Amino acid sequence: MWLLIPMDRLTRKLGPHPLIILFTGLFAFIFGVLLAYLCIVLGRDRAEVGLNLLVALLGALSGWALGMFFSPIDAQDARRLQFVGKTVGAFISGYLLAKIDPFLAEQVKLATETPSRVNWIRVGLCAASGLLGAVVVFVNRAYSAPPVRERPQPSPSIAPGVSRSGLKSAS
Repeated sequence: MWLLIPMDRLTRKLGPHPLIILFTGLFAFIFGVLLAYLCIVLGRDRAEVGLNLLVALLGALSGWALGMFFSPIDAQDARRLQFVGKTVGAFISGYLLAKIDPFLAEQVKLATETPSRVNWIRVGLCAASGLLGAVVVFVNRAYSAPPVRERPQPSPSIAPGVSRSGLKSAS
C-alpha cells in the first residue's frame, strides 16, 4: 500500500532515506513481536513470563538510550547528550558500581564456576531487545533528519554553557 505513495512525499515526511526508516520499523515490529512471544513461551509460569518481559524491557530501554547517545541530531543535541553521558557515567562508575560490586563479584564467580546455572535465556532476551532498541532509535534519528554534511558525534567535551576555560558562557 505504501509503495503507491510517491517517493517525494515519503521523502518530505520521513527525510532523505524513507525506505530505510520504513523497513527498520517493519522489521522492528516483527522482531519485537518475536521477542514478546519468546518471553511468554520460555517462561514456565506467570512470574517467569513477567521476569522475562521485565528483562527484555530493561534491554530495550538501555538500547534506546545508547541509540540516542550515538546519533545526535545537531550540535546542541550532541552537547546535551555528552553532558548526560558524562553525568550518568560518573554515577555508574562512582556510586552505583561501589554499591553493587559485591553482588556482581558473586554473580561472576557463580557464572565462571557453574555456567549452567546462568539463565542464558534472559541474558539473550536482554541483549536482543537492547540491540533492537539501539538499531531502531539510531536509524530513525540518523536517517530521518535532513541531509547534513557532517553529523556531530558524541565525544568527551565540556558541559553545555561552559567554555573551555571553565567560565560560564553568555549563551
